[in-house]
Amino acid sequence: LLEANERAKTNLMQDISMLQRHKEIAEIERDAAIEEKCISMERVDQAIQDLKKASELRDKAISKSNLLESTATQSENSMILLKENLNVSTSKIKTLENLLDTTEATVSKLKKQLEQSDLERQMQDEAI
Repeated sequence: LLEANERAKTNLMQDISMLQRHKEIAEIERDAAIEEKCISMERVDQAIQDLKKASELRDKAISKSNLLESTATQSENSMILLKENLNVSTSKIKTLENLLDTTEATVSKLKKQLEQSDLERQMQDEAI
């Protein structure tokens, strides 16, 4: 009976030792799993930060694109106004050129009349 008891005790001690090793292995595996979970959570946090940055950059790009589009529209409108002003200026120049031509013709006509008038006066003076 003592011998059987001893064997049972030895077997029990071996079982306890084996269970302790299993427990230690399980603790190591649990710690590794916790560490992997932490690393995964850090990666998720980094991915969220990267996504936020990308979203901000996208929003800035959209804003810049809208600003550029607005600037392009304003430039087109300015160009249209400048073309209209150029057409008005060209028209004014033509009108002024015509007025200048008319004025020159009038001046020439008046000079001829003045010369004619001077000639007539000279002839009258000579006649007297």
